[in-house]
Amino acid sequence: IRVHNLSLKVSDHLPTLFRHASIGATCSFFAKRAAHETLKGEITLRKVRERIVTDSVEVLYKYRSNVATKSSSGQLILPESLKLLAVYMNAFMKGNAIGLNRKGGLVRFRADPRAEALHRTLSMPASLLLGELYPRLVVLHPLKSDSGYGEFDEDIGHVKIPTSTWASSEKVDLDGVYAVHDGNQILVHFGEAISRETAQAYLGQDAEKLMSDPKSLILRPQNNDMSRRVHAILQEIQRMWNVYGRTTPISIANG
Repeated sequence: IRVHNLSLKVSDHLPTLFRHASIGATCSFFAKRAAHETLKGEITLRKVRERIVTDSVEVLYKYRSNVATKSSSGQLILPESLKLLAVYMNAFMKGNAIGLNRKGGLVRFRADPRAEALHRTLSMPASLLLGELYPRLVVLHPLKSDSGYGEFDEDIGHVKIPTSTWASSEKVDLDGVYAVHDGNQILVHFGEAISRETAQAYLGQDAEKLMSDPKSLILRPQNNDMSRRVHAILQEIQRMWNVYGRTTPISIANG
């Protein structure tokens, strides 16, 4: 029998509580509770969604009223640790698990995909759930030659990849190349102002199809250092998701 002991500090001091709050644990709790309630069927789906909104607002309101009391009353103040709570929960509410079909409108959420999403939510660890709710963005180009990205790092025991950030247009340059991944697929995005030389470095002779038919392209290794490093980064991302039993096929987009 293997026993693990974990010693954790307990605090009833609200500023300390919000400072060390885990966005992953909070979102995972809200999502798993919603999935459990939906599967039990004791309350309506609309009530489940309303509870998520109410609890999310309550958490942020408690911070505003009990911690950030010195700020202007008309100023939106969010705890640094939970500033993306509303974004994650909004994404969850738009997904298959508890997405709402509008009366008389197109049926977007059918029974089988909903059941699969609910059971998957209950079994997913927090890190996987957050990645699925809000895809992660990784810069593939440009990469500084001395950054070590795309190279095996003996200190960490795997290929070094750029730090992920949230997928937002504010983070995307028109002449860059990015990987957006959510555990289901990896989308390699080429900016609309990408140079012909850069496109050829990653796509070879198929670079001409980037503007006309990007979905038909397959990202194959090319005989240059830029391509080799990018493929190493993508393979490392696939390895990361494979730990959770996820296969992440690579597709290409442009725009």
